[in-house]
Amino acid sequence: MSHNFSIKDLLFDHMSYCIKLFSITIYLLLIENLSAFSQVKLSLKQAINIALTDNLQVKQSQVTESIANQNFRQSKFNILPTLNANINESLNFGRSLDYTTYSYVTQKTNLANESITTSVTLFQGLQKINQIAANRLLFQSDKSATQKVKNDLMLEVINNYITILSSQDQLTAAQQQLDLAKQQLDVSTKIFNAGKKMASDVSVAKSQVAKAELNITTIQNQLNNSVVNFKQLLNLSPETKINLSEPKNDEVQFQEKATLDIYNKALHVLPETNKALYARLYAEKQVMIQKGAYYPSIVLSSGIASNYSHILGMDSMFFTPQSRFLTQFKINLTEYVQVSLSIPIFNNFSTRINVKKAKLDLESARLDEETTKNEIYKVVNQANEDLTAAKKTYEYSKEEYNATLDTYNTMYKRYLTGLSNPIDVNQAQNEMNSAQFDLIHAKYDLLLKSEIIDFYQGRSMDY
Repeated sequence: MSHNFSIKDLLFDHMSYCIKLFSITIYLLLIENLSAFSQVKLSLKQAINIALTDNLQVKQSQVTESIANQNFRQSKFNILPTLNANINESLNFGRSLDYTTYSYVTQKTNLANESITTSVTLFQGLQKINQIAANRLLFQSDKSATQKVKNDLMLEVINNYITILSSQDQLTAAQQQLDLAKQQLDVSTKIFNAGKKMASDVSVAKSQVAKAELNITTIQNQLNNSVVNFKQLLNLSPETKINLSEPKNDEVQFQEKATLDIYNKALHVLPETNKALYARLYAEKQVMIQKGAYYPSIVLSSGIASNYSHILGMDSMFFTPQSRFLTQFKINLTEYVQVSLSIPIFNNFSTRINVKKAKLDLESARLDEETTKNEIYKVVNQANEDLTAAKKTYEYSKEEYNATLDTYNTMYKRYLTGLSNPIDVNQAQNEMNSAQFDLIHAKYDLLLKSEIIDFYQGRSMDY
């Protein structure tokens, strides 16, 4: 007994050790994965895909699209025949009609009737066929609406993404400016200690350091706000650290195109065009549906039915008392085929009014389609003008920065040789710093405007 007990203990201890080892391994893997997920490197494409996957507005639009799809499917099924089964049973007291004999009885009766019916619309002014086409167009319109929501979200992601890149570059530039200001302060302090400069020179250098530190604080705050907005847009947790991929080339590459060329491409790419087109085609189908009410409708129906009475057969030479259910079902079975023709003669002019309203809706849809095209042209034209202006601004900003950089270097050399005062150096440095920030802003503004034009032409982002 003692030998068996020790083996069980060893097995139990071994299993406990394995379980603990397994638990520790799983825990370490989870910690490693959590650490990996806390550091997220995102390209622009990845950021857009994440936003499109988790965005609530996109999901809401997709639900609306799914509802339209179900309506479309239902309209196709509506041309199929209907088939229904009916079973009725009643317990009557006093005077009641026995449907098995079509005679009135004055006693308690238990009656039942069963039937199976089917019907199909053979003709209804092609309303059901046109309704299928109309619901298909509505479904396509809702798909375009979903794509419009996605496009708006994509533009918002692009804007936030580039804003963060711009703020990061500005923060780097601000840190470089702070380092330069500290170097100047160190040089001014050494020259002052050597008795070659006044205390005011050191004060000016200190003010430059303070200004550079303030710039860093301001830009860092702007960057933090941009990152928070970006995470919310992608539904990322606040603790997630993101690292955004930058464009492959520092210089923005694009080819200037005529507005009309971009517009013609945008008409085939942007979902607003398709949505307006489907709305107009849907309105055309609605006119045809309303006109269909002028025509007669033909319905084919058929069915079988039977009745049962618990008193059937009493005092009868044909049935034994209380004939069985199956016996009565066979004897009372009836079948029918029916064709119904309904001809509209007068319906308070409702059909005529509905046709006129549908035609007005069609005219409104045509105007909306033209308005949509005009709006697209305005947006594309403005975007193209903005791109041209951004390109010029970027070129001017580069020239200005290079000029201010040369001016600062010259002025600082003159300051070291005593040919200029610290105020002139300070002014030259401020102009250089301002030009550097303007250049960074112009660079990313040009990148944004270029991405928008590419977006309107259906081009994918390459970073």
